[in-house]
Formats: sequence, C-alpha cells, structure tokens
Amino acid sequence: MESPFKSLAVTAAAEASTAATSVLGAHLLRVVSKAKYIEAVEPCLERLVDAAVEAVAEQRAGDPLAFLVEFLGSVLEARSSAPQGPRSPALGGSLAFTKNMKHLAARVDLEVSELAAATQISLTADLKEDDLKQADLDALGHVLEAGGLPQLKHFRCVGRVSDPKLVPRLVAVCRAHRTPTTPLAVSGLDPAATEADLTQSRLQSCDALMVAADLEVCGALATLRLSQNVLRDAAGAALGAALARHTSLTCLDLRECGLSPRSAAALGEALATNTALTELDLGANRGLRADGAASLAAGLERNGTLRTLRLHGCAIGADGADALADALVANTALEALGLEEGCALPIELLRRGGPELDLSRRGLGDLSGLVLASLIERNSGATALSLNGNRLGPLTGAALADALQQGRAPIARLDLSSNQLGPQGAAALAEALKGNVRALPSPHLPRTPRPTKPGVHGEVHGEVHGEVHGAVHGAVGGVGGSRGGSWVGGGSTPHLLAVTQDTLTELNLRKNGLEAAGGKAVAEALRENATLTSLNLAYNALGAEGGAALAGSLASHAALTALDLKGNQLVVEAFAPAIKANLVLRRLNLRYNPVGAAETVLKEAVKGRKQPPPVEAGGDAEDQPPFELLL
Repeated sequence: MESPFKSLAVTAAAEASTAATSVLGAHLLRVVSKAKYIEAVEPCLERLVDAAVEAVAEQRAGDPLAFLVEFLGSVLEARSSAPQGPRSPALGGSLAFTKNMKHLAARVDLEVSELAAATQISLTADLKEDDLKQADLDALGHVLEAGGLPQLKHFRCVGRVSDPKLVPRLVAVCRAHRTPTTPLAVSGLDPAATEADLTQSRLQSCDALMVAADLEVCGALATLRLSQNVLRDAAGAALGAALARHTSLTCLDLRECGLSPRSAAALGEALATNTALTELDLGANRGLRADGAASLAAGLERNGTLRTLRLHGCAIGADGADALADALVANTALEALGLEEGCALPIELLRRGGPELDLSRRGLGDLSGLVLASLIERNSGATALSLNGNRLGPLTGAALADALQQGRAPIARLDLSSNQLGPQGAAALAEALKGNVRALPSPHLPRTPRPTKPGVHGEVHGEVHGEVHGAVHGAVGGVGGSRGGSWVGGGSTPHLLAVTQDTLTELNLRKNGLEAAGGKAVAEALRENATLTSLNLAYNALGAEGGAALAGSLASHAALTALDLKGNQLVVEAFAPAIKANLVLRRLNLRYNPVGAAETVLKEAVKGRKQPPPVEAGGDAEDQPPFELLL
C-alpha cells in the first residue's frame, strides 16, 4: 500500500509549481526579487519536505538519504504524469482575460478563436490614431501571462508605433514571455533567417528600434539591409548597441538612413568589441561628418575583423579622412575603404603591394587621396605609383607632397595624369620637389645632415644649385642613369649627387589644370631640384607666362632628360636658349603649341648644342642618344 505521505508530497509539489508560476509568469521568465520568490514558494516547499521526512521515518530505512532521493524522484514522476489543466485556470476564465482577448483580437483583425491559435499577428489599422497604445500592451501582457497565446511567435508592429516610449515597453512584455519556440519578435524579422532585406521599407525610428531589439533572437542572421529608411539617432544608437552583442551578423547595410555623429559613436563602440562583422555600409549619411568619422576611427583601432567600410557621401571632410588614416596605423584588418561613390580604396594593396602600384581610373577623390598618402608612407616596398584618371584634387596633391617631402615615401615614379590638382596641388607638389632631393656626398666628404624644419633643404642645395645656376653645363662633368648619379661642381672637389631608392625621378602631371600659376610653381621647384629626370606637363594651359618660367629653369637643370609640354599655348622660342645650354636634356615635346617662324630658331638651337662629356669622370665615353625635339 502506497504511503499517504507521497500523496501529500505530490500535492505540495503541485502547489509549489503553481506558486512559482504566479510570480515568474507563464514562461518563468519574469524578473522578480529573491524575497518575493521565497515568499511565494517557501510554504509549499516546507510541506513537501515535511511529507518526505515523515515518509523516511515511516520506512525506517537503513540509508535515509538514499530513500529520500528515491522518494522525491517518485514524487516528481507522479507530478509530471498527472493530467495538466489549462495554465492559470482561474485567470484564463476570468472576465479580465476574456475582455483582453477581445480587445487584442479586434486590434489584429481576428476572431478570438483564431487569435488563440495564431502563430503570428499584426496590428492592421491604417489610421495614425490607431497606432499601438499602452492599452494594447496591457492586454497583450495579460493574455500572455494567462497562457492565452501558447503558439504566438510574432507580434508584428512595424509602422504601427509612433511613440518611442512604447517600444521598450513592448519589447519588455514580449521578452518576459519569450521561449525558444515562441520568440515573440515584434519587427517582422524571422529568427531563423540568415538574411533580411528591409531596404526602402519606409521604416521609421521606432521600427528600427524594434529591429534592433529583435536581433537578440535572430542568432542565425548574417546579413541585414536597412538602407534608404529614416532611422535617425535613437535607432542608430540602438542598432550599435545590438551590434556590439551580436555574434553572427557579418554584413550591415545602413546607407541613406539619416544617421548622425551620435549613431556613429554607438557603431564605433560596437566595432571596438564586435568580432563578427566584416562589411559595414554607411554611405550617403550626410549627417555623420568629421565627428562621426572620428568615432568610427576610434572603433577601428580596436577592431580586427571588419574588411570593408563605406562612407561615401557622409561629408566627413579632410578631418574625418585624416582620423581614418590614423586609425589604419593600428588596424591591420580593413581591406577596402570607400570614401567616394562607386569606388573603394584598396587598403591591403597599398599596405603590402609590390613595387609598382596601379590605382588608375578607380574614381578616387581627395578623401581617398588623403588616406592613400598616409598608407604610402608606410609601404617601404612601393617605388612606382600610378593614379592616372581619378578625381584627385589639391588636398591629395598636398598630402602626397607631404609624404614625398624629404623622401618619407619611397616613390620614384609618380603618375598623376588626368586628375584635378589645379594650381594649388601643383604648388604643393613643387614644394615636395624641392625637398625630395637625397644628395649623397663623396665618401671623402663629411655626411650632410638631413634637414628637419619645413622649408630647409640642406646644404646640398646650396652647393649644387649655387654652381648650377651660373653656367651649369660648362661645369658639368657628366650625367648617369636615373639610378646612377651626377658629378656636379665648379670647384676643385666634385660632389656625387646620387638618386636613391626614395627619390622622385619621374613625375607625370598631364591634364591637371595647372595653369600659369602651377607652371611657375613647378619651374621654381626645378631650380632647387636636381634629381627629377622625366616631367610631363602636357595640356595644362600653362600659357606664355608659365612656359617662360619653365624655359628659364630648364636651362640650368642638372638631371632632367625628358620634358613634355605639348598643348599648352606656349611661346616656344623661349625654349631656344635652354635647348642650346642644357646638354642633359634628351627629349623636349612642344607639339600642339603655336610654332610659326620659331621653328627655325629652335632648330638652330638644336644645331648649336655641344656633345656632353663622358658619363663618369675618368671613364670611357659612351654614345649619347640624339636630342629629340618634337614640334
């Protein structure tokens, strides 16, 4: 015969379960204090323990502990196999429950019986005054508490919440009754999906807040597209906070969402901790500006997984680009950075590419140019850089000039043709030509220290150009190749001017709108530079003034062998003295400039050129190629 104490124990166990449900909710997920929980279940558990102890005493078991464990196991088995009535029957049958079910059924346009069996429901009202209200939340919470919606997985409220204060309340109600099989998502996201595309879904800020909240139940989601929706600050901040915790999202598209620096700050904080995201698109969020870029840069410094970041059309300006460039010193994971529409700067290529880097016709603008110049400084293996056919302007010219100054960037050949440098960019690069001279003295002479102050170009310039500017080629002993050297001097001890691995020797500025001012700036630089061997200034509208300045500098340049000036509206006869005096120059292109009677003058100048001396003092004479004048 079964002990009467088992029946008492089963009853006490059932009462304890009911008491726990009353304070924790139907799904046992409500957050309550420890004291409140103990107050509810302690009396029932005391009766259960009393019954178990009485059963042990009645049995007089030799091993009381073993019998107690066996007894409690039988109580649990009896409790589990007992018929289960509806959850909270008193509540489920109350007038309040019936009223709330009717209210909720009317709001989602279903019959009560249909609502009770529904797996997903949506607020269907079209009028703004019918948006979600607190009364709806109260009804939903009451019905969920009573177990009246046992199969509900989605309560879709997108487009139906206009009060931001209601969003956290809605999420709290659903979260309190959420289970692994009933996630109670509110945004329409499918918790099992790997990709969600909500592009142009007319989402407002409250909708995005719900999307952010639902990410916690979307553990498989890898791609989320929210572009072209009006999300604003609060939603951007919420998405950033959710992203910081999410472990599966790899691609997030937030293009044209009205985000501001506050949103960028949250996303930057997320990047600092997130280890899953590989692609982030924030393009066309004009409100981000430099402050937003700085926040993202701070996150990038600590991020090791993001591969692609797009920020085109975000008005980040030069300050924002500089902040990102600084972040890339610490960040070694980012591979592509898009700062202009339709193009991305290949960060990985600029960091670790080979000696010849070709970034021609990629649509790069000045913001990309600022980052590019910073990366080039740290790529010790790059000696040639082609940026032909982009949209690079004065900012890039200044940034590259700064990198080239005093040889900090190892570029020997630089192609900037078909860009938009203008007179300002040309002036900046001209200053770099002055400072990008690495002259090495003879082994028998003391080493000249490298200047450190802006505008100071060392004693070498004084020594070289003080003598060159007088009558350069009367004192020139010879000229080697672009990687060789030049004996320059009119005194008793010659100096060897060595073109080293980090000295610019070839520069192409074709079609950059330099105009006369840019031409004069380059001409002035040529008076101090003695290592440039090839210069292309074709089609730059230099005019008579710019051409005259270049002609004057050309006459005394000790290294330039090729100069292209076609299509510049020059007064070409101004170059006759330079042709006759400069015996280093081997090719001069003056095509598509007005020539007329000047052709005879130029040809006479060519005939008047003398044969240059041997390449090296004391060496064998080498055959020199004929001088080529193109008209």
